[in-house]
Amino acid sequence: MKVIYPTLVEQSYQLFKAQGTELSKDKVYKILVANGMIDAKGEPTKKAISEGLVAVFNREHSSLKEFRKEHPVFDKYDDDMFIQFDSIWYISSEIASDLSERVNSLSLTPDEVNQVSSYYQMRNYENPQTIGEFKGTHFPTFFDIDDTHFHFVDNRLCLDVDAVVISCHKVINGEVEGNVESAEKLLNKISEL
Repeated sequence: MKVIYPTLVEQSYQLFKAQGTELSKDKVYKILVANGMIDAKGEPTKKAISEGLVAVFNREHSSLKEFRKEHPVFDKYDDDMFIQFDSIWYISSEIASDLSERVNSLSLTPDEVNQVSSYYQMRNYENPQTIGEFKGTHFPTFFDIDDTHFHFVDNRLCLDVDAVVISCHKVINGEVEGNVESAEKLLNKISEL
């Protein structure tokens, strides 16, 4: 059975790992509890927040300026590389790719790693639950596709064929990043239906 650790444990584990310290997630959890950073449920303590040892991030922001103030790791990117759905700001696939490279090269500070980690954990990249989340986590590929092309089937969000065709053409025409060969193959399979 896989143990799911609280967000702060996951973030701290990644920070230790980035700094070359090998600790198990269980050990990280115990250290954070023993030092009064989190309670037994993994929530930050008042002490940790008031002393600035733990940053509390918001999911929703009224403006991009407010979002950037909380996540300065995104300051260097142009405004048109962000989009907002349901009061939640999302980054473009270009920013995500750049951040991935920066994380892999260990060129981010521990605070920046924390900002990036909190950003992803608060936006359901693994399993978008709403149309806004799906469009945001796949920005810019699907951001301008009408909501009528999205459907819930067996509690999963799905795209209809027209939306897939539109997104494939975007990739082929170079409007968005993607594998052109795969997009062409997918279009060919759709045409055979």
